[in-house]
Amino acid sequence: MDNITQTQSDTVADSVQHLFSNKTYLDLLVVGVTIAVTALIRYASTSNGLKLPPGPTPAFIVGNMNDIPVFEEWHTLSQWAKRFGKSSSVVLRVFGTKMLVIGSITPL
Repeated sequence: MDNITQTQSDTVADSVQHLFSNKTYLDLLVVGVTIAVTALIRYASTSNGLKLPPGPTPAFIVGNMNDIPVFEEWHTLSQWAKRFGKSSSVVLRVFGTKMLVIGSITPL
């Protein structure tokens, strides 16, 4: 009976050793765990209850990077402030970073 248990144990140990002998599987495991932990942290940090003013809809990865004007940005930002709500500020997202653009000192 000990021989059967030893044989099964050797088979399982050989399978695990063979699985991790190829570094590709280990690399994929590390990358998968890293992505899962990063997604969990980002999800947990976005639900902190802060009420930010609205802004233009961000794209998938780059956010509002393509929406930000290069010249005379005050015109576009003032139009966004009027379009997206009662406040004179707008929130832009670029590569996951939120930027609060304040349009004026006095409230509307």
